[in-house]
Amino acid sequence: MKKDWISKIGVLMMSLTLAVTGVSYANETHPLKDGKAMIYEINGEVRVWRESQGEWVRGQEGLELSRGDRIITSKNAMCIVWFDPDGKDMARMQEESEMVFRNVEPTEAYLKQGHVLVKLDELAAGTTFKIGTNDAVTGVFGTTFEVIKKGPRTCVIGREGKVRVFETKDGDAKAEFAPSSWWQGQGIMGR
Repeated sequence: MKKDWISKIGVLMMSLTLAVTGVSYANETHPLKDGKAMIYEINGEVRVWRESQGEWVRGQEGLELSRGDRIITSKNAMCIVWFDPDGKDMARMQEESEMVFRNVEPTEAYLKQGHVLVKLDELAAGTTFKIGTNDAVTGVFGTTFEVIKKGPRTCVIGREGKVRVFETKDGDAKAEFAPSSWWQGQGIMGR
């Protein structure tokens, strides 16, 4: 009985060692460099237009993204993009979304259609993170927010912190709001 208990602990310790080794190996396999973004997780069909190569490729985990790259998620698909090695700054594209990276660092992305959830921990001093659509630009300096582009409207939902939204058609039209403000319509542009 005692041997059986000791062998179970041995198997558990070996499993934990393999799990830890696997995690560190995965991080060594896909190191994230400055000025780059990386696809961290995919569920469903995701396509990526590689601007530098001038071709479409199948999205896959660990694929580095650069300026000009475009991601398209199909129906029932999602894609998580990391902007730092620890995943503190990330964007989750929902199904049927299309986003172009105009720049990676500082991040400037254009959401052509769909829904993206952005979570930012602490951006380096002087850096910004912007998600634009044809009628609004959302700029933040460390927060969690969502941008939804459907038809002629863009909806921005602040989850944490403050979000600034600028309407692209009228440079003076802007809103700054906290998480509950969007219920009053402050985050909806293109009405």
